[in-house]
Amino acid sequence: MTQISTPAPSLNWCVFLDVDGTLLELRDTPSETFADKELKTLLADVTERLGGAVALVSGRSIAYLDALFAPLKLPAAGLHGVERRKASGAIQGASYVDAQLNAARVALTAFVEAHPGTWGPKRQPVRLAALA
Repeated sequence: MTQISTPAPSLNWCVFLDVDGTLLELRDTPSETFADKELKTLLADVTERLGGAVALVSGRSIAYLDALFAPLKLPAAGLHGVERRKASGAIQGASYVDAQLNAARVALTAFVEAHPGTWGPKRQPVRLAALA
C-alpha cells in the first residue's frame, strides 16, 4: 500500500474551520456555547499569519458567529451555507426566502410546540434539530 505523506504547512493555505464540535465544545444548549479569549487570540494570530485566509463554517447565523467570536469578524459560511461573508465583508445569500416553504414552517412549528425540549426550530432553510 502506498503511504501518502502529509504536506508541510504553508502560508499559502486557506483554512475553513468548523465551529460546533470542532473549535468549540458541544454544549447542552447553543446558548451555553462560548469562545474564550485564548481561542479568539489564536484565531486572530492564525488569520494574520495566513493573510486573512481563515473562515468559519457553521449551522449558526453569521450574526451569531460575530457575537460569539467578537471582536473578530472573519469570513464565514453560516446557516449551512445559506449565508456567506467574503473576506471583503460582503454578505451573500442572507436574504434567502422561499414562500413555498411557509406551510412546512407552520407544520414544523406545531410539531416543536407539541414536543417541548426535544426539538428546536432552525432558521433558513426550514429544518429541525434534535436537542437530546
